[in-house]
Amino acid sequence: MEEVELITIKIFYAYAHTKKDIPLRNELEKHLATLRRQNVITGWSDQNITAGSEWKREVNINLKAADIILLLVSPDFMDSDYCYSLELKEALEKYRMKRVEVLPVLLRPAYWEESFFGHLQPLPRNAQPVSTWKYPDAAFVDVVKEIKMVAKRLLALKYIQKASDFLADGQLANALKVCECSINSDNTLYSSFFTKGNILYQMKRYEDAKNAYLEAISLNPEEAIFYERIGNIYSIYLENYQKALEAYERASTLAPGEAVYHARMGYLLYARLNRYADAIDAYRQASELAPRKAAYHAEIGKILYTRLGKYQEALEAYSQAIKLDPKEAAYHAMIGKILYRHLGRYKDAIEVYQRASNLNPKEATYYAAIGKILSIHIKDHQKALDAYKRASELAPEEAAYYAEIGEILSIYFSLYKEAIMAFKQASRYDPEEAVYHAEIGKLSLYLNDYQEALNAYKRASELAPKEAAYYARIGEILELWSQNMLAQAQKFKRKAIELKHSATEDQSFIERNFKHEENLF
Repeated sequence: MEEVELITIKIFYAYAHTKKDIPLRNELEKHLATLRRQNVITGWSDQNITAGSEWKREVNINLKAADIILLLVSPDFMDSDYCYSLELKEALEKYRMKRVEVLPVLLRPAYWEESFFGHLQPLPRNAQPVSTWKYPDAAFVDVVKEIKMVAKRLLALKYIQKASDFLADGQLANALKVCECSINSDNTLYSSFFTKGNILYQMKRYEDAKNAYLEAISLNPEEAIFYERIGNIYSIYLENYQKALEAYERASTLAPGEAVYHARMGYLLYARLNRYADAIDAYRQASELAPRKAAYHAEIGKILYTRLGKYQEALEAYSQAIKLDPKEAAYHAMIGKILYRHLGRYKDAIEVYQRASNLNPKEATYYAAIGKILSIHIKDHQKALDAYKRASELAPEEAAYYAEIGEILSIYFSLYKEAIMAFKQASRYDPEEAVYHAEIGKLSLYLNDYQEALNAYKRASELAPKEAAYYARIGEILELWSQNMLAQAQKFKRKAIELKHSATEDQSFIERNFKHEENLF
């Protein structure tokens, strides 16, 4: 962690070089000594110009670098050419742009109210010139207190900027250290606590970050983003979803035109609080505020589809999302899913899935969906096979795609060797799935490869030791293979019978997994 660079506030004295004003300027500088020693301020006037320096150039450089410009007002100052110089007027323009503070200090009575700085609040209090006070030192103390307050605030702002720079560079420890300097300088700035919250958030100190944001709210309760950040912490990390919802609701009240707050409420209501109708209302509010945001309509569609079972309404929501973002493949895929699974519009579903695959040609699930519809409902098994092959090319470690290829090759094309290769590929990527081994065993029997069939069913029985059908098949293979194995065959058959008595679903399992074997034995 780096040492924190010392930051001070630069003060520029603008005054008249007269016998009456110079001593007062010097007295003011004495009263500011404590702030100098605390490294809060550094002062500059033309008295700091060294021999041989160009006077006007040095003055302008330091005037432009100043954070606070003190206008030491007197009749002589008002009468000076410098008072009306271009440089001083430029400094006042910087003040209007909030890049510098300009503080008039009334040293002696003068008519200043209609000058170019007449709109500024002068010091000391009540605009009573220092020279008219019974005790001028008391007047300077009053001036110094105001300068201290302004300087501390400016110092805090400089530290905030430095902390933000460290944060942007990922130097979180330095950022936090500098931010604490800002708070120590002026603990009334809500921006300091907001920045501290951002730093702690990045440091994954979520509870501390929340407390920092709460400090910011205590100083400025009308800033929506503070509640948003607290909502994010409650929602994502502290898992207090009701508190998160309340924070987002407050943010949306303070910034009613911000769609994102309603969207975050919608997510919580849907995904965490199971208030689906309220979630839809929140997303609809978000979509009204951001009518070009397709994602909000898609979220409505997701809730209608996954939670409420309103498939036609979900279809309409996703269709609206596509109108706004026609290149988002996922929206087309969801419409395809609804058409296929719930509305029975299989050809339309294929067409939509094909659009999705054109938009995102590397998404395997789209081709797999096309393959399933073609195989089961359209009965175009060659195209289904092509679709599953494309899916397996895009997701070569997805075992289910090889299994679908194997099933189509075996059932519809009687290509048993090729089917066995497909199921072996499936078992390679999902070696714990007993059904794949059982399919290899079944197809090996078709080819009279008893050894391969026996090995496959044994592996299936190891993975699913309660499946009676596997033991039955092992027994039948042993009987077919050799008369010398009858004893072993009977052992496996007895095991199958025992399992049948203990599980009523075994017969349905056998029928489901071995319905193509009726004529095998």
